[in-house]
Amino acid sequence: MHRVSGDVMSGAKQALDCLMQFEAVAPRLNTRDRSVVLSLLSQRLGWVPLAAVRESLPQFSQVDFSRALAKLAAEESPLIKTRQVGRNKELRLTGNGVRVGKRMESLLLERPLVVEPLLESVGSLPPTSRDHYLTGKAALNIPSKEGTGDWHFQEIFRGGEGHKSGPFPIAGTDLLSTHHIFGRKGIVERSRKLREMGLDIQRPLYVASHPRAMADMIYSALKSGRAFEKSYTLSDWFPADRDRCEVLAFMERMKPYLTDFESRRLRAWIEK
Repeated sequence: MHRVSGDVMSGAKQALDCLMQFEAVAPRLNTRDRSVVLSLLSQRLGWVPLAAVRESLPQFSQVDFSRALAKLAAEESPLIKTRQVGRNKELRLTGNGVRVGKRMESLLLERPLVVEPLLESVGSLPPTSRDHYLTGKAALNIPSKEGTGDWHFQEIFRGGEGHKSGPFPIAGTDLLSTHHIFGRKGIVERSRKLREMGLDIQRPLYVASHPRAMADMIYSALKSGRAFEKSYTLSDWFPADRDRCEVLAFMERMKPYLTDFESRRLRAWIEK
């Protein structure tokens, strides 16, 4: 009887895993998303400076590039991971990302199908309202059509690597209320978006838009005296001029509610 070697069996299993992962993910990826994965794969494994990946894809705008990163990091099984090294960001493919990328290298196909993800519960997500809404970094990590925000949806809303999901800051509870300054400007209902991302959200979920979340964070930091100047970088989360202008409009409305010292801190942060 002919015996199949362990190496052959292992290779076959890897190929099958690669195919299954690609078939599960590929329908949700467009050309832009696949280009980012293939760029990272071409630079081999390990952490790659964000700037190097951006330079390898000049055909995409900064906004489109940011949208792709947010989407790839927010997959139910994320294809990329990000980390901050000093003032710079770095990316790398996850194991799933490597498998999907290698399959794409061999097939390079496009499939305009849509796969509904399995819904996953978010146990610690608190109730929200238009006055007590989700804000801060949790809000910044919900992908937006503008391509703004951060890229840690997976870690915040699903947890992983020994960490629970969260935190989920609520305006007026965990961060200072800014209702007296901004009213309900920038408060949106996002339960449908999170269901599209694979989360089981059965009730309304009111969330700060990315500019409003940024303003809430800055106001709370200023009023509490906390340092934020090095950890909050406007251009990282708002790559397009029009989006930064929207954030700055919130800051302008905030100024009458700040002390002279707080105003100087805010101005120095904006001008850096």
